[in-house]
Amino acid sequence: MRTRARRSGSKGGRPSKMDPDKVQRVEEMKACGISDEAIAERLTLSRTTLLKHYGRALRVGRHRRRAELNEIVWREARAGKSWAVKMLKADMEAAEAEEDFLGGAKAEQPAAPKPPKLGKKEIAQQEAVTAAEGTDWGTDLEVPGATMQ
Repeated sequence: MRTRARRSGSKGGRPSKMDPDKVQRVEEMKACGISDEAIAERLTLSRTTLLKHYGRALRVGRHRRRAELNEIVWREARAGKSWAVKMLKADMEAAEAEEDFLGGAKAEQPAAPKPPKLGKKEIAQQEAVTAAEGTDWGTDLEVPGATMQ
């Protein structure tokens, strides 16, 4: 029975819920800021079905559509369209302000170098040298005539 269906070209099973047109619509709606519940309602799906089958489109849709929009705006700006140049300038200023707000300027400063990681012997040596510091022992632990390295 199953082999006959395969020979006739049938794949079997349920049809996929992943329709490329729906994926594009999900990305576009998410890019416009529509909630997951509203998207599911518009596509006549439950929210869980939307998350299960279109989760990736929900996560990356806004970024993908924003990248497409940026490509169009850059193309128009290169063609000399003043509205595109103004839009790019505003986007760049907003990105710069966001970076400054989030501490991007601090991230450019080099981090302080980390002290070298010490092994067990180096730690023990360091502790032996400073064993008397901050105690009542004072100079009682010093060996007369010996120098510590």
